Amino acid sequence: MKKIHIYSLVLFHFLACACFAPLDLEGLAPPAPAKDEGANNSGGPEKPGVPEKKINVPAPEDGVSDSGRAVARNGFDDHVTFSNEDKLHGRLIGVNFKEGGLVWKHPSAKSNIVFSLEDVREIVLGKAEKQAKPSQTASIRLTNGDYMSGNIVSMDQEYLVLDTWYAGRVNVEKVMVTSIRPNAEGSTIIYEGPDELANWSTGDESMKNTWKLKNGALYPMQSHPIGREIDGLPDSASIEFECDWRGYPAFNFVFYTDNIDKVSGNYYMLQVSSSSVYMRRYTRNQGSQNMWNLNYSNFSNNRSSTARFNLLVNKDSKSFTLLVNGQLLKQWTDPGSFAGMGNGIMFAPQNAGGMKFYNIRISDWDGTIPQPSDVEEEEATDDQIQFVNKDKVSGRLNGIAGGKASFKTEFATLEVPLDRIGEVLFSAEEAERARRNKEDVRLAFTKHGVVTIQLHKIEENTVHGYSENFGDVSMPLNAFKGMTFNIYEKKDGDDEDFDF
Repeated sequence: MKKIHIYSLVLFHFLACACFAPLDLEGLAPPAPAKDEGANNSGGPEKPGVPEKKINVPAPEDGVSDSGRAVARNGFDDHVTFSNEDKLHGRLIGVNFKEGGLVWKHPSAKSNIVFSLEDVREIVLGKAEKQAKPSQTASIRLTNGDYMSGNIVSMDQEYLVLDTWYAGRVNVEKVMVTSIRPNAEGSTIIYEGPDELANWSTGDESMKNTWKLKNGALYPMQSHPIGREIDGLPDSASIEFECDWRGYPAFNFVFYTDNIDKVSGNYYMLQVSSSSVYMRRYTRNQGSQNMWNLNYSNFSNNRSSTARFNLLVNKDSKSFTLLVNGQLLKQWTDPGSFAGMGNGIMFAPQNAGGMKFYNIRISDWDGTIPQPSDVEEEEATDDQIQFVNKDKVSGRLNGIAGGKASFKTEFATLEVPLDRIGEVLFSAEEAERARRNKEDVRLAFTKHGVVTIQLHKIEENTVHGYSENFGDVSMPLNAFKGMTFNIYEKKDGDDEDFDF
């Protein structure tokens, strides 16, 4: 017996009912703000006495900002994926959590369709009318994994003020910020994610459920590889990613591969297995060749459960540099020709579950080798500033004003222009993480960035919601390429402690 897909049943039902009972969308009113009864859904610390924050998008005389204008969407290029993997094309009309409904338009239905949000997994938005957007030079990363672009206006001991094209000036809680990159746009970021699973390949359609994307991280459900092409992967590249694990790390990372469907072809491979780290080169003609191996004791005996990997590659000189947690681990040169013949990357876990990959960032590399930190990043109790020339210093970031950062070190207080700063990493000692809510939705920006908000509604092509990171917000729907619902719900087959 053939499987009857959900969209077939839905269309049959609504086509039968559409002529008699068209849906009244005006009934989908915005929800009344929920009062905090003192419950803390995620165990994070409460913050009494913090004034209510409201983000207002600045508007010109016509009442709508030029760059943040909500664009009308008339096609049927969107598609929704349900929890049972069924998909339906059409157009997103609106969302309202109070009514529990996703309002959807399908070209074959005479009236709009309302779905229960409990059954919705993901919405991918079709391309909207292109708009000129002002330059956004900076990128900030938050403790819940979100990252946003904008221009840094100021920062004090309470808030970081970020000027954005999509939400006006955003007052971000400083304790929610994990890092800032004032000149991210100048670094020519090629890829930052992951933010959607559709662009990753598992090679075989039957293996598509071997990986999950949750809260901005890739989780392997089985020991099966996943890869993707990186459009514009430069000949001189910085490739970064973070990995968390339970027990010990066991995975292969493939880069510059010409086959993203399986571990085969022409490529380089970083292999991590407990405290052993290997680098191999593969070609179809010569097979596998071991370039080097070493012992990294920090990965053994449960001494760590997370690491930040950074590969610096120059194809012309065939030179490579590997950094782990900001520490230079190995430099080498390939004595042969450059093995990588493609622009793909791939993660290949060696065991199922207990691992995740996130904060993947690929950018142009200027050839400068970062100077080693005084301490490991995971052990740092001070803030750390890295300059554009890759020098680093530890201390405390007092504030930002007038285009300069005031940074207190053990020896002196430095006044540093923002255009001389590569990145600031904040100490985790005072960090807080936004509490989780059932209505939280993760939104992926069209270019770079993801943001999690407690969604109130989507209407008239505008997203309305709230974030404990920065307060109430309204943003144009065309700022995003997709959104994920039910992001904290454990699905059948998920690994235990999926959000470790």
